[in-house]
Amino acid sequence: MVFNLIVMELKKLVKENWISLVAIILISLFFVLSIIPILSFIVETKILEKSEDLIKVDTFKITIGINCLILFILLITWEDLSLYLQRYKRTRGLKVSVLLSLEYIILFLVFSLALFLIFQNEYLPNELTRNVGLFYLNIIFVLCWFCSAYIFSKKQTPLKRKEINPLSDEPIEYIEQDKLDRKKFVEDLFDSIVKLPFSDPFVFGIFGGWGQGKSSILRILRNKLKENEDMILIEFEPWNFKDHDAIVRAFYNKIERSISKKFIFPAGKRTLMKYQKIILKGISSKWINIHADSESIEEVKEKIQSYLKTIDKRLIFLIDEVDRLHPDEILPFFRLLRQNTNFYNSIFILSFDDKVIRNYIKDILHADPEFLNKIIQRPITLPYVDQVHIDRFFDERIEEFFNEIGL
Repeated sequence: MVFNLIVMELKKLVKENWISLVAIILISLFFVLSIIPILSFIVETKILEKSEDLIKVDTFKITIGINCLILFILLITWEDLSLYLQRYKRTRGLKVSVLLSLEYIILFLVFSLALFLIFQNEYLPNELTRNVGLFYLNIIFVLCWFCSAYIFSKKQTPLKRKEINPLSDEPIEYIEQDKLDRKKFVEDLFDSIVKLPFSDPFVFGIFGGWGQGKSSILRILRNKLKENEDMILIEFEPWNFKDHDAIVRAFYNKIERSISKKFIFPAGKRTLMKYQKIILKGISSKWINIHADSESIEEVKEKIQSYLKTIDKRLIFLIDEVDRLHPDEILPFFRLLRQNTNFYNSIFILSFDDKVIRNYIKDILHADPEFLNKIIQRPITLPYVDQVHIDRFFDERIEEFFNEIGL
């Protein structure tokens, strides 16, 4: 049964990628039938130019040296290779029917080796054939190493939790650090996100004044969401960038990098970057020409939707301190959100002081502040901390202070 499933998947892969497979075979034929003879001719010509006293090359030592070089390269790149193999594993788990870059490389090497042994084995030195066992041993070792990295996921070492001074303005990151009883609020918000019963995009807004703990709530929420394998977190700070164009570029680059940490989608990256260019150009007409490829914005967006549906992971956008944006960037930023809040299975969580933003829109931008209601689908006002928790917090701090000074 398993064998039949594998055969069916291979047939499907070959059927949908036969052009790529033919291309790899043609490149391998060119390499084996043209490049190798040319290189061999150059090497032989150089050797003939040398004197008759040319020292005979010890092919056994060369073989050992090449093996050592291969192992050295693997050792210094192994962490990156392991991460790549895990991304490859996740992508293949989506039953993607396109060939990935790793498969292109493997097929090229396999085809080239087979064609070389069939057509050009006369270029293989006799001395080297006696040492070919070392190559086979090395290949087996490398394959076992690759398989172990593919099968066994590398366990992430938990980050050491940074101790935060309770009286510091720095946001906390874990619920254990919370002294103001915000646990239920975070858990309710977490449940609302995780249990959202549809894949349509949705926008939460966390409203509160300066110092009420919006950033702490978002960081605690982030660390809870990180534990969920069905979600891809995308943290974005738009106020870090100098203008609207820089914000747009950073926004789409962040999406691409966050997805690429888990999956391999080169075509998806190109499509996302194309959509970024369309947005930057501020296209109002239906068609745009990018790199001599006329494609409508709707078609590009549909491709992005297709990739997101293939991944079938919920994208969680965490955008903190929106009110730090320059007033001139407020409306363009919210328009950027509107252009992207129709992406499949996406949730946006924004935190800001809604009074500040509404005043910006009304008094400085001379626009209708109700515009905000069209963006935020579920506004959540951060509750004030009960005075009991504040009193207890200060009592604990005072007691700790007295203990430190020995009173």
